[in-house]
Amino acid sequence: SDVYKRQSSTASHVAVVRPPPIAQPEVVQATFSPKQEKMLNRKVREWTEKLHKMPKAASALAWKHKGQEYVASFTELPVADDMGIERVVVEISTEQDGRRLSSEVHLKRLAFSNYAQFVNRWDPNVEIYNDALDGRFHSNTEINVAYDRKGQPLFEGKVTTTSRRINVTRRRGLTKRDQIFVGGLQTGVRRIGLPKKFVAFSDEGDISDDQIHRFARDTRITFHADGAFAWQAIDAASPELAGTLSDGTTYLIADEKAALHVKGTVNGKVLVYSPERIVIEDDLVYAQSPEESSDADDYVGLVSDKNVDVAGPEITGPGDLLINAAIYAKRRFAVRRYSARGKALLYLYGSLTAGTISATEPRYHTRIQFDRRLEKLRPPGFPMTDRYEVESWEANWNVEPIE
Repeated sequence: SDVYKRQSSTASHVAVVRPPPIAQPEVVQATFSPKQEKMLNRKVREWTEKLHKMPKAASALAWKHKGQEYVASFTELPVADDMGIERVVVEISTEQDGRRLSSEVHLKRLAFSNYAQFVNRWDPNVEIYNDALDGRFHSNTEINVAYDRKGQPLFEGKVTTTSRRINVTRRRGLTKRDQIFVGGLQTGVRRIGLPKKFVAFSDEGDISDDQIHRFARDTRITFHADGAFAWQAIDAASPELAGTLSDGTTYLIADEKAALHVKGTVNGKVLVYSPERIVIEDDLVYAQSPEESSDADDYVGLVSDKNVDVAGPEITGPGDLLINAAIYAKRRFAVRRYSARGKALLYLYGSLTAGTISATEPRYHTRIQFDRRLEKLRPPGFPMTDRYEVESWEANWNVEPIE
């Protein structure tokens, strides 16, 4: 059109003046000397094990090595919500030949849900035989494994143990260690302790009253795929009540000495806590499977200061049992009547932490598949370890002149 032509004509005579680009200083890098590298690796390893003991006020540490002064500054990154993982950025710096050298380490605090399986004390009467585990495994004591021509355990993730050895209780055949510990094996590591008492949330937290449901008696909770859940006291002829999981996170909390029995399909983010016992009575699965969809956002945490049990076959039935959850049983994770004959599969998609674990065979052979989403998030308020790990570290110096 004429209007378009006139506008274009006018615009063609306007000179656009852009400021020259601001020159960005080139980042100069230098490698650690062999002595610096050894010293800094030792320091970072100490921080991963002892950072939780540092007082909050201690935001920096200074030390000397070979006559040279170093400073480490610690910055805690804010956690978005009750599913976040704590992170700390550590800037290490020193001065040398009129230049400032710095290096940045990112540390992530490990939740117990970061482990596919974590065991505080391995039951000496239990052996790992025809079981498969995906994801990292840790035990604070020696573990028992067994293999023969019919079966063998498979650890697809890294295995760590405080013990100096792995106890092979039965061996038949030519299976090699690296065929069992596919993800690697490290013995003699430092012990990782369980918290004395689980605290789901602090009084100063952002958890509102409508996110918390409390149960005074032994209660059966059934989850439904539409986001609803129902509950009924087990020891009384009381009516079944119903509610809906919060749009954010939901806490289902039992009072002292009250057990919670769970089953169903969960559509939401929920933590189930009992100081006494949690009993899994049937399949407990997500409405949207993270194994099938990258957009899946359902999370379940089952946390007990004592026990988490799989109910007997008279309740669960004789077939396979599917559990989608991160489980924390401070005292014991147990399969009731594990000696019942059967060839069923106990399939846990998530993670399992326990003070100790009962046998599962012959009732079940066990498959634990780690939920990779738990590397970045945890179920609401899920327990944290006292250990950090290096999430990222470009292990060299950034060099800049001292002005």
